[in-house]
Amino acid sequence: MKKSILLIGFTFLFSYSYSQCTVPNPSFESTTVTNVGSGSITHPNSYNPYLSALLSFFSGGLPGVDSTLDAQVGNLAMDLFKDSLAGYPIGGDVLMVMPCNGFVSSVNGFYKMSNTVNDTAGLIFIATAYNANTQQRDTIGIGGRNFFSNQLNYTSFSFNPLYPSLNVSPDTITIWAFFFPSTDRTSFKLDNLSFNYLTVGTDEQQKAEKFKFYPNPAEDKLRIQTGSFRGEILQLIDLKGQLLHEVRVSEASQNLDLSQFESGIYFIRIGQHTEKLIIK
Repeated sequence: MKKSILLIGFTFLFSYSYSQCTVPNPSFESTTVTNVGSGSITHPNSYNPYLSALLSFFSGGLPGVDSTLDAQVGNLAMDLFKDSLAGYPIGGDVLMVMPCNGFVSSVNGFYKMSNTVNDTAGLIFIATAYNANTQQRDTIGIGGRNFFSNQLNYTSFSFNPLYPSLNVSPDTITIWAFFFPSTDRTSFKLDNLSFNYLTVGTDEQQKAEKFKFYPNPAEDKLRIQTGSFRGEILQLIDLKGQLLHEVRVSEASQNLDLSQFESGIYFIRIGQHTEKLIIK
């Protein structure tokens, strides 16, 4: 019997606006001093203290985002440090919120981690768009990366956000950083963030109209009408971004066996186009 997994919903408007966005303070060189809780802290000025009020209320603590002289390039980098939320160690917060009408294909940067006790740090990418009908923000894309290993020197990293559809362009991107250190000896530093972007135009939109599959939700079998995607790679991806199945599209219509996969939300990607699939 298939087991149910966490479901994340996506709602979409229809618009076409494809451009890039500017990452604020990507090298964390520009700083601000903020008085929070038990003292003041110098932090990157793109930092948005979303959790700081909670940290101060429970523990009189400071926001878990700092500036450090230990940089990969330049003079400063971002440093996550240990604080406490109701007695539980936590660090990090919203690193930046930026207007963006483009589809970010990869989030890149450099990190350095002193970790001797298997602590965890992580980045979360959320792309949203305002829905005028519901007057709420819809999630358009998600992505993230966890960091565990001990890295004494700055090491490059990259992760790829997932978009269930390219029909709706996000208008805002938020980058979160989290840190769960069990000891003061653990540190996590981040520097030189950058984005790569999907190139989406008329040809891709025409392909999107011809890429169809049914039924959805599906159980054991899926029929895919690939149309003009013939010759490209078809991928099945889970919510964690893990590639579960890959095959080259050879026919205008072909079947996909789903019997080995658990119930939940997945993504079918052909070329640069991605659609959401629900397996019952």
